[in-house]
Amino acid sequence: MSYHASHTPAPGDGELLALASEELRGPLTSVSGFLQLLIDGEAGDLTPGQSRVAEIAARNADKMARMIDDLIVIAQVRTTGLAPERTPVDVVDVVRERVYAVSADLQARRAAVSLSSDPCPPITADAPSVVQMVDQMLRGALTFVPINGRIDVGVHATSDGVTVEVGDNGGELDQSDVPDVFTGLSALAPKSPRALVGSRMGLQLVREVARAHGGDAEVETGDGRTVVRVTLATGETGATR
Repeated sequence: MSYHASHTPAPGDGELLALASEELRGPLTSVSGFLQLLIDGEAGDLTPGQSRVAEIAARNADKMARMIDDLIVIAQVRTTGLAPERTPVDVVDVVRERVYAVSADLQARRAAVSLSSDPCPPITADAPSVVQMVDQMLRGALTFVPINGRIDVGVHATSDGVTVEVGDNGGELDQSDVPDVFTGLSALAPKSPRALVGSRMGLQLVREVARAHGGDAEVETGDGRTVVRVTLATGETGATR
């Protein structure tokens, strides 16, 4: 008996990312649900040690869920582009809200945060992806900011859009790692601990969303600080691929 390969075109990278993300979401949701039942005592009382283990597992499950959400956005941008139903988005308001959302994490690290902004025109954008991009920038800074450290957030108007930047004093990237931090290639042989520990997939999401909105992303590092900066166009440039 012989078998013949189908002539159906193989899925592209974006389609594979989307498929993998959706396949992972179901079992991870189940794992998270059962862990929460354990923590809530629905399966019986836990010892303090068992509770700590369950809470650590639940936090990591939540982290994995966020990574899957990031994968879905990356896959969407790479396959079909972002949704065409774009709306006016006040980037200053978005950034202010997301900084407030991480205030508990900032307090836990006793980290200070400053937010500076210019009057900025609204951008025509896919609002959920912009929120996710800003969240990823802030989560990256929170990963590295030291106890009693500092995160500086800025939103500024440009000639054709808006710039958002998030910087922290949690150490520098090796200059040789900078060109590859948005691609994941630095994971092959990173020269700085920050490149090894950081979420390269998260930085890819930041770049993909920025480019889908007619802008781009960059990293600056030096003097013990690292800054992630994105530009977003005011109009609908980059709305589709």
